[in-house]
Amino acid sequence: MRIEQMVIVGFVGALATSCTSSIVDSRSEAGSSAASSSASSSSSSGGDVSPKAPITLAEGLPDPSEIVADETSIYWSNRGTSVDGMYPLHDGSIVKLSYAGGGQVVLIDGIDVATIAADSAYVYWIDGKAIRRIAKTGGAKDIVAVDGETPHWLAVDATDVYWATSGGSIAKAPKQGGPITILSPPNEALNLRKIAVDATDVYCADLGDFTTPAPTGTLWKVAKSGGALVNIASAQAGPWAVAVDDGAVYWSTIGPLTDISDKLVGAVFKVAKSGGAPVLVADGQRTIYDLALAGGSLFWGNYASGPMLKVDAQSGVSTVVAADQTVSSVAVGPDFVYWVVPYANGGGMIRAAAR
Repeated sequence: MRIEQMVIVGFVGALATSCTSSIVDSRSEAGSSAASSSASSSSSSGGDVSPKAPITLAEGLPDPSEIVADETSIYWSNRGTSVDGMYPLHDGSIVKLSYAGGGQVVLIDGIDVATIAADSAYVYWIDGKAIRRIAKTGGAKDIVAVDGETPHWLAVDATDVYWATSGGSIAKAPKQGGPITILSPPNEALNLRKIAVDATDVYCADLGDFTTPAPTGTLWKVAKSGGALVNIASAQAGPWAVAVDDGAVYWSTIGPLTDISDKLVGAVFKVAKSGGAPVLVADGQRTIYDLALAGGSLFWGNYASGPMLKVDAQSGVSTVVAADQTVSSVAVGPDFVYWVVPYANGGGMIRAAAR
């Protein structure tokens, strides 16, 4: 395979390697076209709107779901074979791709996997009611915890794994395995989505009802030591993804809407960790299922075709990283932003562009 000279420095090895789901240097027509959707209709403007040419790193993937990045590699989950929207064959996998090249490495396969998280040494995933981990170098899979409330979303810090459940609870357990601590008890009135952690608290989006003019979504936090849920933003139209830095919490909303396919009603907000009035970061988006923070910027993509964006977390000034992408998950490495295209002709893809 011929590698063009424009290949981004630092990824030559990965691009030059071919493997089962081939790594290619293709540039999609959509990725190199003019941006079709602005970063925001009001608050996120004035930035560079010239999209970069995205690179396809892996294609033909069986329902890729989430992606994480560290200083040396990216890792993603493949859900496996979909049967009427379910995954009964348990043929999912977790895959590693080094920035230095060497091709895709399947850390583990034959599993039920969607959500993943990572620390410096391990990748964690949800397998039914269990939370498991595997070393980034491969090896045996370990059980961290089993929660009868069915975990759905993960976050990690230096010592613990945190998750939200289908029963509306938030819990944690030591990363090496041990007893579960319930931080917030089950509450079937809550429809919890993604979570994020800082030094002291866990933040979680509660989807609520986002199909009415009076949405009921909420952004919650709870102390890592446990206690009452604290409402830091209410009346939100379907909060989903959450990210946190030293001063603020950021979240995406997917409504209000009645038809998710054709309404540009998605938005990103921020608020001080102590609460207060939410501040609009960007609106006029489609569905945003994931947010990543790096170097003072937020990164997100739109689901069902829209721009992959880099937005200054303070000013709201935006840069179009790549146009016309369908994105379900995003991660940021030292030099590149990576995202999952969950479906395409012939399967899902992992794509990248310079930050």
